[in-house]
Amino acid sequence: MAKLKTTGLDLSRPLEPAYPAELIAKCIEVAAQTLHPKLSPEKAINALGHAFFRGYTDTLLGKAMLALMKVIGPMRTLERMQRNFRTGNNSIETRFRDLGPQHAELWFNEVNGMPTYIEGILEEGGDSIGAYHLVVTHRTDPSTPGTWFDVKWQTSR
Repeated sequence: MAKLKTTGLDLSRPLEPAYPAELIAKCIEVAAQTLHPKLSPEKAINALGHAFFRGYTDTLLGKAMLALMKVIGPMRTLERMQRNFRTGNNSIETRFRDLGPQHAELWFNEVNGMPTYIEGILEEGGDSIGAYHLVVTHRTDPSTPGTWFDVKWQTSR
């Protein structure tokens, strides 16, 4: 908590309704390195993405979202990802491309320099709804702003 306070997030006070994206990104970096000091920064941020998803699905809204995700399956969950992420960030934009059975691409307009955090969220979410052997990779395209995520999975173990 002390490290986050020096970063600009005082958890001893009531939370604000919104925080600047730069502050959130810095707090994610600080939390990731504090909780996972033996991991590389990218792997620590990915692990925090996994933990975020698990924590979110312990909330009332997260439990409802997870139940819906299990019903509609991985492809439709990815297709509606903008709605899912907008519960915490109203400026996020995503685009979805169905690339065939168990294969899709997602574009995010902004990942705050931490694509492995989004990968962690997608990996944990997919695992939670039965997208087995899920592989998420990211890339940027100089002709398009934002970050693309390639998501592949299997429906059985």
